[in-house]
Amino acid sequence: ILINVCFSFSPSFQYDYEGNEISDLPVDLSVVWNGNQVIDNPFNIQAHLYKCYALRDSCGMCLKADPRFECGWCVQEKKCSLRQECAPLESSWMHATAGNSRCTHPKITKLFPETGPRQGGTRLTITGENLGLQFRDIQTGVRLGKVPCIPIEEEYISSERIVCLLNDATGYRVQEANVEVCVRDCLADYRALSPRAFTFVTPFFTRVLPAQGPLSGGTRITIEGNHLNAGSSVSVNIGRHLCHFKK
Repeated sequence: ILINVCFSFSPSFQYDYEGNEISDLPVDLSVVWNGNQVIDNPFNIQAHLYKCYALRDSCGMCLKADPRFECGWCVQEKKCSLRQECAPLESSWMHATAGNSRCTHPKITKLFPETGPRQGGTRLTITGENLGLQFRDIQTGVRLGKVPCIPIEEEYISSERIVCLLNDATGYRVQEANVEVCVRDCLADYRALSPRAFTFVTPFFTRVLPAQGPLSGGTRITIEGNHLNAGSSVSVNIGRHLCHFKK
């Protein structure tokens, strides 16, 4: 059972909860008959109080709301609301059930890592808002300059996060470039650029201490150099033997 916040259940009763830190709140439901007899609730049926706008301050977060709540994005007011709370024009209210809904003004807020080798293979994590509602919205729309970054479907969080695998960039001469995300197409309203650039670097080490150790293993080796934290993962091998890496 869903009861919208401030929805008048009867002329004399309204239901609400304080604050905007909770978007929906399940509450126990009881029905009193004849003034003092509480009807049994053996299935523990609850009512849901909810506020469309609570914790949904972007179009993408709004359209991710539970469809039972019937929340949609009021385009003109830039607010998550019920249809009747928005302007009367049908085109000014978007709902996820429309199937082709798409939020404008995607935004990248964080990029990790910000450096990596040109040889590719870096797993790039892009966080932000309005980054597509479905994986297919961004499946072919992520690039680092002219270098494609292939999104990983299992790592995708609708509207909030894209994880992609960076292609080989050895033929790309630019030292740094911004990440670009296009939601379905690259029109201005559906294109986001990272606020900080990604930098291509070449990791190398200058010194290894100690220079020798017993064959039985157990030697703690210190490696010094530049850009040794580039990319998304680090592994160390001595010949064919793995050296367990500790930061």
